[in-house]
Amino acid sequence: EIVEELFRSARETPSAVHWESQRPGSWSWIDNDVEATAYALRAILAVRPDDPRVAKIVRWLVGKRIGREWASTKETAAVLYALTDLIVRTKELAPDYRAAVEWNGKSLFDERISRIDIGREKTGAQGRLEANRLEIKAPARSVGRAQRNHGGGWR
Repeated sequence: EIVEELFRSARETPSAVHWESQRPGSWSWIDNDVEATAYALRAILAVRPDDPRVAKIVRWLVGKRIGREWASTKETAAVLYALTDLIVRTKELAPDYRAAVEWNGKSLFDERISRIDIGREKTGAQGRLEANRLEIKAPARSVGRAQRNHGGGWR
């Protein structure tokens, strides 16, 4: 299959997958690793969007950012096209699940998450949290993913 042929040419580590440029060395406007990986991701998403290595490809691409962007507008565009394909295929913009957060058996947050919540920060109980057991629950049939932000809330 074409996807396996594509993966045979990839560089894979335990945490990331990427494709290297055919012109190794200095950065090139014509051919570089970030764009090659972004276009490979688009091809894989078109044929096999549920491949478990997709997350490793995204991790590598996101790790290549310089601040909020990539090395050029050309690279940034290639990556954003690939990530847009990912969002569309994984239904990230159509979440439908109930999220529950417990700390030592005490409920901090328990709400349904839907399309209207996209981009809104959800916060749980405020105040002092004691001891050491945080439990995050989502039903097995959930659609979408909660993502923790650095400010302490959930998106």
